[in-house]
Amino acid sequence: MPTCGLTLEEAQLIGRAAAYCDVGLLGIPDNIIEMGQDQGGSGQEVYFRHTALGHALFTTGPSSSRPLARYAAEIAYWHHKNFDGTGYPTEESAAPIPLSAQIVRTAIRCMGYMDYFRGYPDCLDRTVRSLATDVGRFISPDLYQAARIALDNFPPDQCSF
Repeated sequence: MPTCGLTLEEAQLIGRAAAYCDVGLLGIPDNIIEMGQDQGGSGQEVYFRHTALGHALFTTGPSSSRPLARYAAEIAYWHHKNFDGTGYPTEESAAPIPLSAQIVRTAIRCMGYMDYFRGYPDCLDRTVRSLATDVGRFISPDLYQAARIALDNFPPDQCSF
């Protein structure tokens, strides 16, 4: 399995931190959340504030220097940022998107495709082919390769969750 240069401990921490990617939504009004990320206008701006709210949650307080909190903060802030620089947060950054957030972004794309193709006998194949179209825009080539290898080893009967 590809490791993306991570130790087993780092990969496990990122997996645990990924569960908190949308925790900032707790600070967003329900009517904005219900309309979703594609609503446009000021509602969309409010919706995407959840990334900064989640980041703030994990970067304040005595445990903010712990590795789990650091990964959770990175993921909460950057999980809607695309590999090509589009997405949220919208401001330009000289720093690259953290690997932890890139991994979660790739996983989110995979889950979306798997959900869309649920019920198809070739769900995983369709997911891999669709994910290939995301390379360079939404996800990096390296993470596509890692996801492709992981999906190739995924039990086919697990596609319908």
